[in-house]
Amino acid sequence: MKKILVISMFFFIWFNCIIFTFAEDIYYANRSDILYRSHSAIQVIREIRQGEQLTILEGGITYAFTGDIERIKVQAEDGSIGWIAVDAVSISDSELLPVEITDSSWINSYYLDVLKNLRRENLFTYEPFWRDHYYNYRYINSMDGEERSWYQDIPGMSGFSFHNIYTKVYEFGEANYFDLINGKITRLNNEYLYSFFCTSTQINFEESYLKRIFSINEKGFIKISIDGDYLDVYINNLKMFTLIKNNSEIIKQFKELLGRNTCDLSSITWPRRADGTMDYPPPIDMSSYRPTHRVTENIRLRDYSNTSSLIVTTLQKDTEVHVIETGTSSTINNINAPWVLIISSTGFTGWCFSGYLEEIAVNNSAADAIADTAKNSIVSKEEAKALPFWVWIVIGAGVVVGVVVILILKKLKS
Repeated sequence: MKKILVISMFFFIWFNCIIFTFAEDIYYANRSDILYRSHSAIQVIREIRQGEQLTILEGGITYAFTGDIERIKVQAEDGSIGWIAVDAVSISDSELLPVEITDSSWINSYYLDVLKNLRRENLFTYEPFWRDHYYNYRYINSMDGEERSWYQDIPGMSGFSFHNIYTKVYEFGEANYFDLINGKITRLNNEYLYSFFCTSTQINFEESYLKRIFSINEKGFIKISIDGDYLDVYINNLKMFTLIKNNSEIIKQFKELLGRNTCDLSSITWPRRADGTMDYPPPIDMSSYRPTHRVTENIRLRDYSNTSSLIVTTLQKDTEVHVIETGTSSTINNINAPWVLIISSTGFTGWCFSGYLEEIAVNNSAADAIADTAKNSIVSKEEAKALPFWVWIVIGAGVVVGVVVILILKKLKS
């Protein structure tokens, strides 16, 4: 029993040492940057040299926005105190997050599904409290005296911003947020693992999903896995979020959709995984779709008619597709067949190898019925053309009279 207690205490101390290593982390400038007198970046104190040791002030991570740059308050090696860009600060002996992660904010990927369907109520699938708590809510805006609805009350999207020394998790355009102090970052291929400590929070909406995941003073681990335009986020080894890189066009069209329940998606560049696949297909016109073929084996749908182009998605066996164009032929796995441009029943479009497609048989009785209908239609048109003889006499007489009238008018003019 004593041995078990000793072993348990050892693992408890070891685990807590890992979690709390960031409490004693040494910070430094990972690049040269300007130290300002205040977070508004008005008065320069001096330039901070790359590699210079820094001390984070005011109880850990504090920051303020100056335009698009977040700054934190630090003390430099010479004792000068000021504000520096947060991304210029790192932890000693820690990996750096790549700039493609730190240079932008990341939003939940489900917003693409809301946009793709061109229906704002589709947001209820992912954020049901708008339906359950606010759908019938109305209020009069004090500024313009107009009545507001639930969709006009949404402050913004939910997501993450990542930095080398802290992570911000936010909801509804930062109406709710949690600030997490990062520990040392470890990299394994395209994955980054670090401990966190939840240092501050703000909750303005009680229907916060984040409250189920984080709480003030909580400790744990985050793993982020970058895959093209996507980030998969794991909290304590559980996958909790799939994110996409935010951009102004997605924000613009999302606001349009909320306001008008429609928007223009043609200007959006839709995100892809590293291999080119898409979690959400861009909207396409399915009005002319009719299944002409069926997939016999799982096959890849690509941007172009060759095996070196990016993969759009994998079409599963028995997926129905509409072939709209035939391209050049190739031999794959000893099968010679043309590449075809298709629209799938799942809403994707692209090129696939037709060697693994089979034509969908047309029901003969239905085909015969269609043929009979077409034949009857043709007969009726021919019958309609067969005018009675007396009608032709009237038409001929009319032509003769018309010619005579024209000749008389010409003679009178001369």
